[in-house]
Formats: sequence, structure tokens, C-alpha cells
Amino acid sequence: MTTTSKKVFSLLQLLQSVGAVISKTYARSYWIKAEIAKLNEYKYSGHCYPEFVEKQNGKVVAQVRGVIWASTYKEIRQKFENETKTTLKEGMMVVLSVRVDFNPLHGFSLNINDIDPAYTMGDMLREKNMAIERLKKEQLFGKNKTLHLPVLPRKLAIVSVQTSKGFQDFNNVLSDYTNRYRPFIRLFPALLQGDRAVESLMNALFEIGKHSHLFDAVLILRGGGSDIGLNCYDDYELAAVVANFPLPIITGIGHSTNETVTEMVSWRNMITPTETAYFLMERFSEYEKSIQKISSAVISMAQDLIERENTILQNQAESLKNNIRHRNLSSLHRLSLQINSIKSFINSNLYYRKYKLENALRQLSDCSQNGIRTAERRLKSQRIMLTQTPMILMKNAENKLEMKSVKLSTFDLHVVLDRGFSITRFNKKIISDLSQLKTGDTIHTKLKNGEIASIIKNIKSNG
Repeated sequence: MTTTSKKVFSLLQLLQSVGAVISKTYARSYWIKAEIAKLNEYKYSGHCYPEFVEKQNGKVVAQVRGVIWASTYKEIRQKFENETKTTLKEGMMVVLSVRVDFNPLHGFSLNINDIDPAYTMGDMLREKNMAIERLKKEQLFGKNKTLHLPVLPRKLAIVSVQTSKGFQDFNNVLSDYTNRYRPFIRLFPALLQGDRAVESLMNALFEIGKHSHLFDAVLILRGGGSDIGLNCYDDYELAAVVANFPLPIITGIGHSTNETVTEMVSWRNMITPTETAYFLMERFSEYEKSIQKISSAVISMAQDLIERENTILQNQAESLKNNIRHRNLSSLHRLSLQINSIKSFINSNLYYRKYKLENALRQLSDCSQNGIRTAERRLKSQRIMLTQTPMILMKNAENKLEMKSVKLSTFDLHVVLDRGFSITRFNKKIISDLSQLKTGDTIHTKLKNGEIASIIKNIKSNG
């Protein structure tokens, strides 16, 4: 059968026919549910070309390309962020309004014109609740809350960003108390929101965990930003690390909306970094007040005791005076002596008790001050050790390198020749055994200041 007897269509005609059938059959918009496999945003044009998939038992059973034109994408993205407080990202389940489109050049695709944030919010809420239930089932949910925070948490590991407004607010509060309280802080930088925040936060916590014996507590400080992107704090893996951490973790990520899972499992959620700083400084202030209160109580007790003893003494003296009036003159002198003796005894006793009370007060004050000074000396010693250790290690490494350099220089060819040795070669190879030579061979001997060519006439072996 010849080609002229067949009905032949061009590729364009066929694909145009397919496009016409599709546009006629699927003339309206459809709501679909799918997972974003790739987002493919183009910053320059503003268009977005996402790829969607559907999975069953972890296997992709359907896949399609999509397109969201710039103006529509801006509206969809803003609507989604306003309602969900997070951004569109890969791996997220979404419900979209689409129109089926087929182009002979670009093939089959879905033209997206709207999004339903409610479905994604529900999906995010389900994941959040699943994380909470799993943490409770594994008995991790309240574990961090059972840890003890020292009365004076002076050594603080902070997970934040150097330029974060929240971190700056925290430091501003601490600077107001610098003359009275001086906590030691160490910053462990991490991303605080977005797709990579979970991994970054966990890495920072793992690094702190390696040196947990150096710190009293961990602070996660964000603050100063919007609530968008904070769903990373609902991640199970991050929340599990926080719940199971060996130190009390205080969160201050700067929002007052729904509490995230990470905040729920932390030792305390203070909402903002500023509030976190005031909470810690309040503990220092309360400790100072308690010391002052004890001091005042001791002084008050001493004063009350002295007043009571004075009252007793006055009453006894008055009683003795009344008795003396009714005695004869012969016993007056004896009673007077007794009164003086009693006064002396009482005064000595009162002086001794007052001395003991004042001494106890001084010891209590000294003990408190010595405890603070001891902690400061220990902190200073650790800071000096951390500063000097790298220099010592570098110096040792330099000495070893210099010794190896000297040792290697002894094998240098010119050094060997300078010492009076010579090198003999045959066919440009160094001779190490007489079995390599025979009578009549020409050998070359290298000396310090030249080279000698020799013909072997006789070979004598020491063996």
C-alpha cells in the first residue's frame, strides 16, 4: 500500500486535534488535591511552574506539570501566607483550582488560578497533633519541664542569629543589669525560620549537647519577625530533641499566636526574647532580695532578743529594789553586790549573744559573696584555659614540624656530598650491589665538585 493511499496527518495537526478535544471536554475549572514535588519559582519573570504528584504507599502514581502566571501567583502566595502563616514549599499537600491545558509545543499542563489554604491548614494541624501524640506516647512531652533550673542560671547557651532583633533586645535588657548581675552567654548561630530551620536548629542543639556540662540552660531566641515560616517549630524531630535535651530549654521566638509543639515541650515558653531576659534577671533579683530578707530577719531577731533581755533585766532590777526597801541596812550591801553581779552577768551574756548573732550574719553574708566570687573565678579560669589551649597546641605542632624539617635535611644530596661521601652510578642508576657490574663497564662517580668516569678492570668481592 503506497503512502498516497493513506490518510496522513502532521504532528501539529494531531496535537491540535488532541488539544481541541481536551479543551472541549475539560472546559471548566476543577479542584484537585496534590503534593508539590517541585515549586520552580522564577524571580525575574514572577511566574511559577510547579510539578505535582500523587503518592500511594510512598510510590508516585500520578505526575503533572503546572503553571501559575505572575499576577495570579502573587495573589495565591499572599493569600496562602496570610491564612496559614507559612510559605508554599516542596512536599506540602495543597488543594488547587485548575484548568486543564494542552499546547502542541509544551504538552499537557494545569493552569492554576486559586488555592484553598484551609485544607493545608488542616493537614498542618493533623501533623502537629500527630507530633504531640507521638511525643506523649514516647513519654517525652513533659520531660524537659522536669529538669531543674539553677537559682542563678549564670551560664547560658543561646540559639539565635547575631543580627536578630530578638537577640539584640535580649542583650539590651541584660546591659541594664550589667553592674549587678553578669551572666556568661555563648551564641550558637542557627536559622530561625524557613525550610532549613529544623536542620539548622537541631545542629546547634547537638553542638551545645556536646558541652552541656558548661551551661545552666539553653535559650532559643527569635523575635522581631512575622509568624510566617514558624511551622518548623511543629516538626516532631526538632520537638523530640528539645524535649529530650539534658538542659532546661527556654523559648522566646517572638509570637503570641498558637503555641508550637517545640514551645509546648520546652522547660518554659516566654514568648519574646525581652520577656526571657526579664525572667532570668528577675531570678537574680529575687535571690538578692532573699539574701537581704534573711539579713533583715537576723538583725530584727537580734534586736528583739536584746529588747526582751533588757525588759527582763529592768523588771528584775525593780523587783530587787522593792525587796531591798524592806530589808535592814546590813543586808542592803549584800543585795547591792548581788544586783551588780547579776547586771554584769546579764550584760556579758547579752554581749555574747549579740556577738554570736552579728558573727552569724557576717558569715552568712560572706558565704553568699564567696559563692559568687568562686563562681566568677571558675568562669574566668575556664575562659583563660579556652584562650590559651589553642596557642599551646599550635606551638607544639610548629616544633614538631621544625624537627621533621631538620631530619629531612640530613638526606639532602648536597649535604651528603659535603660530608665527603660520593655516589657511583652505572647506566644512570645508583650501584648498591657488585652483582650489577662486570669487567669493562664504565661507571660514573659523583663528588662534591665534579664527576669521574672509570672503566672497571677488576672486581673484588668481600664475600
